[in-house]
Amino acid sequence: MRYLFAILTLLLATFASAAPPAGLLDELHLETNIARQKHGAQMVRVSETLAKVAQGHAEEMANLGFFSHQSPTPERSTLGVRLAAGGETALWVAENLAFLSPRPELAAAAVEGWLESPGHREALLKPRFTHVGFGAATGENGGVYIVQVFAWKPWLLQGGKVTNEAGQRRVELTYDRPLGDVAVFVDGENVPAVVRGNRVELPLGEGQAEVHVALRQGREALIFDAIRVAADNRLMAGRSTGLQ
Repeated sequence: MRYLFAILTLLLATFASAAPPAGLLDELHLETNIARQKHGAQMVRVSETLAKVAQGHAEEMANLGFFSHQSPTPERSTLGVRLAAGGETALWVAENLAFLSPRPELAAAAVEGWLESPGHREALLKPRFTHVGFGAATGENGGVYIVQVFAWKPWLLQGGKVTNEAGQRRVELTYDRPLGDVAVFVDGENVPAVVRGNRVELPLGEGQAEVHVALRQGREALIFDAIRVAADNRLMAGRSTGLQ
């Protein structure tokens, strides 16, 4: 029996590795939710963005023959870099890795191994996480590289736009459902924002800006999205400044 596990908790290229066993990604999702439910954590939904990031890292490990959260490719060096490059705006994230030889019930073996490792177990069972993405690829030696990426996304960002009317530059962000009690920060400063159902609107100055949207919980503001607004009004995934 051969397997290795590694973990990184924080905040795409295409490769030509062999495909993983059929149905493995669905089985990983099922086994993950079985474990979470058994230990009192909410079930997690698959995020397409997280899945693309996870799959990209699995394929790169399989093709280059390394096993690590750190990639030798500069533009894919860390989980945070990979998420930003993939367009993922979530900041509360975690990544589990596994490398196993082919076997029956491969997904169950991966989840069982994570549960037996304190660090992996913490990520796997963290109650706050709402979404997950899986990736898997088979290396030249037949071993299967598995990547599991979690994120806390209480609302899903659907899109956004920047307008400039009467000399006032504003950004509007649209989410999948009505927002709750949220706060908005621009370059680290709390700014007045207008929440209308599933949209939040806020003023911006000139130039590039980093926008963070946070859920208010008592005196805390837990940031769940980071969006960078470029000087030319393009929107892209931002980076954390540690406000959460």
